[in-house]
Amino acid sequence: MKKILILALMVTMAPAVFAQTFTYTGAPDAFIDNDLASPLCTDVAIAAATTVSSANFVSVDFAITHTWLGDLDMTLTSPAATVVALRDRAAINGAGFGDDSNLDAATSLSFFDTSVNLVADMGAACGNAAIVGVDPACPETDYAPSSPLAAFNGESAAGNWTLCVGDGAAGDLGTLTSWSIVGDGTLPVELQSFSID
Repeated sequence: MKKILILALMVTMAPAVFAQTFTYTGAPDAFIDNDLASPLCTDVAIAAATTVSSANFVSVDFAITHTWLGDLDMTLTSPAATVVALRDRAAINGAGFGDDSNLDAATSLSFFDTSVNLVADMGAACGNAAIVGVDPACPETDYAPSSPLAAFNGESAAGNWTLCVGDGAAGDLGTLTSWSIVGDGTLPVELQSFSID
């Protein structure tokens, strides 16, 4: 009886598990202009072998500065080598140059599957040179990715996750300041951002 009471007390008093946020605050990393074949790819690591699900893999957050959003192509690759297109430039732009709005790293944006905002519409209402997530015409800061993050479901979260950002047209430069994977507390860490030196 005594053991049962002690166990119950331990369960009741156990602290809640919260996801952690680690944000890289060093110098931003530039990606190559007009070279989709050589994207900027950065890794973050999760140590614990939690199984990924739509319930615990909440979002991919990022901060990018870039003029002409339509240039960008973004993918996330899991430790199991599953690749998810976060922003599929070819599918969104077709043969054109795409949206001419801008991104500013001062405004963090998110990709998650249940967002009502389609990534294909990111910046569409902004107009030339307006900043996505800031301009009153396009205040949204979250978007459903080109391909669902649910493609990672059932995989182990343990290992390196790789975000790649490519630029597919000349004349506009950009930098990736930070990014993270956000868990709900059962995904053990909200992934540290990166630096490439």
